Amino acid sequence: FAALPLGRIWRSWFGVPYVIDLQDPWLNDYYDQPGAPRPPGGWKYRIARLNARLLEGWTLKRCAHVISVSQGYLDSLARRYPWFTPEHGSVLAFGAPTADWDLVRLKSAGCPPLLPASARLRIAYAGRLGMDMKRSLEVLFAGIAEARGDGLPVEAHFYGTSYAAAGDGESTTKVLAAKAGVSDLVSESPTRISYLNSLRMLTETDIALVLGSEDAAYSPSKLYPTLLAGKPTLAIAPAASVLERLLGELGGAALVSYTTEPDAQQVAGGKVADWLRRFAAGERTPQSPTQADSLRRDRSARAVAERQVEVFQIAIAASK
Repeated sequence: FAALPLGRIWRSWFGVPYVIDLQDPWLNDYYDQPGAPRPPGGWKYRIARLNARLLEGWTLKRCAHVISVSQGYLDSLARRYPWFTPEHGSVLAFGAPTADWDLVRLKSAGCPPLLPASARLRIAYAGRLGMDMKRSLEVLFAGIAEARGDGLPVEAHFYGTSYAAAGDGESTTKVLAAKAGVSDLVSESPTRISYLNSLRMLTETDIALVLGSEDAAYSPSKLYPTLLAGKPTLAIAPAASVLERLLGELGGAALVSYTTEPDAQQVAGGKVADWLRRFAAGERTPQSPTQADSLRRDRSARAVAERQVEVFQIAIAASK
């Protein structure tokens, strides 16, 4: 985000229009909401937030267009700035990398597997695990605990859960798994893994996992590669979130949503356990042919790139 103000400076110097792509909100009110955890980062977080307050509006006001992965982020900008009208922004989700799967198969040929061999049903996840995902993790672990009580052997593996270098990351799952009584069924490696290895992991796992955030506007980039992997997929998301809506449109995942009601997480955990039983029995993830065609046609990397080019062309035309 610290680099984004350069767009306005360059425009003042050279007259070149600039487009900003917001994959996450620059100024985020998540930690100001009731019940939110303490913000991470200490003084670094406070400096970043001050930077956002001072520079977000100044930078975006002269921006030719804003691309966002979530309508919720654009709506927040419209509430903050009266001049930010609908024509200032477009929702452009992450593209599904169809060609990358060929590269994964080529590079993984003859390599040892990433996931450990196991007699249990393996669930795998690669990517960030923040405190905003705590409730989704609690629902998952409640489901794993119930499944084990029924005699169904399931284990979960998490990779690349922090942005730390090798050996420096802290576990996000340890305390939550212990609280649910499933520590022995959960492993976590916080060290980042490469993008291609995260795709390769999807080819090896028995069940792929997608987790939602308490930030209802969150749109995970891993959603589209995960759906393209074609593996049984379990998705856990807050009710009325962007992720819940996207999965309703695209299918391809067993969706378990939860609310903030006192017993909602335990109820959702029961639904997770039910899906684990169904996956163990050989049931596939629900997705209609129309949804599968839409994923490959409308959400492909090529289709998204074409829409990006349209945005660039509009921005250039408007600057003349």
